[in-house]
Amino acid sequence: MGVCTPQFSLGLISKNFIWLTLVPIFSSSPLVCAATFIEAGETLNIDQTTAQDNYLARNGGVLNANGANTFEVLINSGSVLNAVGGTYAGRFGNAGVSVTNASASLTDAIVTGDRMGMSVNRVAGSPTGSSAVISGSQITGRTAGLETSGGSTTVMTDTHLTATAATGVGLNSFGGEVHAKGGSIMGGLHGIRLRPDTQGIGNGANVILDNVQVQGQTGAAILATSGVTSHIQ
Repeated sequence: MGVCTPQFSLGLISKNFIWLTLVPIFSSSPLVCAATFIEAGETLNIDQTTAQDNYLARNGGVLNANGANTFEVLINSGSVLNAVGGTYAGRFGNAGVSVTNASASLTDAIVTGDRMGMSVNRVAGSPTGSSAVISGSQITGRTAGLETSGGSTTVMTDTHLTATAATGVGLNSFGGEVHAKGGSIMGGLHGIRLRPDTQGIGNGANVILDNVQVQGQTGAAILATSGVTSHIQ
């Protein structure tokens, strides 16, 4: 188990030890990390002068990142991430950016994770998911570039998703809605894999592609697994 080492002076924003879970609707090993909390009613602005740290926004907290270089960022329960430029690096199995029943906007960002690059998902049992709007960004992970759940919507423009592992999938969708224009979706195995949401949330794993390069190095460009309802354009 890795322990994150904080480097950031908190001011009015709280830091404490929490259990971080990679993706709430999928199996994962929780990790103990010190995180900077952004709570209800709080807004934290960070930029390239801010020391590298990891963040958890919850209960409506807002994180604005302008050219910042961070470790893992978790955006939960009605909170918002606005990221312009910068790097967001997940460690110890965490995604660089995890959005859970929350929303995120990323522009010209570089997001990496040593498992998946980014997740857009929901807590198990929740009838709704998350939303993300991503433009001009690079999202890279080992097992998946981006993973998303039923009830979640991701809109990407000129964005590149990459999964580097031999069994990796560029876009791993468990019933999510994904629209992509420009850019690329690449995986060591499959480019895109469409699966049903484990609890039947959402309208199926739907993908709309416009001038997007999709490639699976050794598998399919797009694979729809058994039992999934999907619409591909």
